[in-house]
Amino acid sequence: DVDLSITNAAVQVDDGTSLTLSFTYMFTDNWAFDVLGAWPFKHDVDIAATITDNLAGLTTSGTLPFGEVEHLPPTFSVQYHFTPDAKFQPFVGVGVNYTTFLSEDLDPSWPSLGIVDFSLDDSFGLAVQLGADWMLNDQWLVNFDARWMNIEADLSATLDDGVNLPVTGKLGTVEIDPWVFAINLGY
Repeated sequence: DVDLSITNAAVQVDDGTSLTLSFTYMFTDNWAFDVLGAWPFKHDVDIAATITDNLAGLTTSGTLPFGEVEHLPPTFSVQYHFTPDAKFQPFVGVGVNYTTFLSEDLDPSWPSLGIVDFSLDDSFGLAVQLGADWMLNDQWLVNFDARWMNIEADLSATLDDGVNLPVTGKLGTVEIDPWVFAINLGY
């Protein structure tokens, strides 16, 4: 038998790296509409917690692997370019991020403890951007930007003790909230 209590639990999400593609349409000299697309990002998800084995009377604290998620975070922003005719063109942007989770894979150690599956809901959130274009000539540029995206997704898990019917319920909210740094070659 297993009789565990989990307290002080916090979800941790590691960094992820992926290729991105950005499309910017200048609808005036200063204002632009920007779309950020990407290949899927992958993140390891860990649980930092205090776990007590109530049968043995033992308590331990640490970080345990919980699983892996894969997601796409398309982002739509409106940008303001401060110096559209200069060689160096700084800009700011604000917009919305929509993150859809493509897969959630549970670490194989959890089914023996009664957690047999988990899922994350899609997320809408604010996105802000700070960047600059460095014009190489009339057509080519190098772009540098940093974006922060608010990605908060509800985490649900399915529990199965092997005796009763499985139960699925919300465990909390996972905050990924990434900073995305990019260097782009543009035309």
